[in-house]
Order: sequence, then C-alpha cells, then structure tokens
Amino acid sequence: MNLLRDIVSELLSMFLADAKMSGAILFLVATVAYLVDVIEFFAPLIGGVALLAGCLSILVGVTAIEARHRQNTK
Repeated sequence: MNLLRDIVSELLSMFLADAKMSGAILFLVATVAYLVDVIEFFAPLIGGVALLAGCLSILVGVTAIEARHRQNTK
C-alpha cells in the first residue's frame, strides 16, 4: 500500500509541477473535445491534428518561457 501511495504521489507531483502547462493542455483537450463533438465531418483526423499541433505549441512556448526566465535569473 505504501508503494502505491508513493507512485500516486510521484505522478501527481509530476503533473502539478508546471501548473501553466497542465492548465493549457487541459484547456486544449477540453476545447478540442468540444469542437470534435460539434464538427462531425472528419472529426478524428481534425481532432488528432489539433491536439498534436496544440501540444507541440504549448511545449515550445513553455520551454521558451522557462529558458528566458532562467537566462534572466543568471
């Protein structure tokens, strides 16, 4: 039971370590899910491309912000 608690604790801390990125990805997934539900033509393809592009954009943006922040603190 202690091992399970440690695993859950590590997973939770991993996802909550960067709240901006987690929030942006949750917003992206919710938005794409809503749009796929409304737009029914090629929904899986459009949703997949939107999630891929959105996640990559969020990753690049968060990485650039963090790099700029670390460069300014030196």
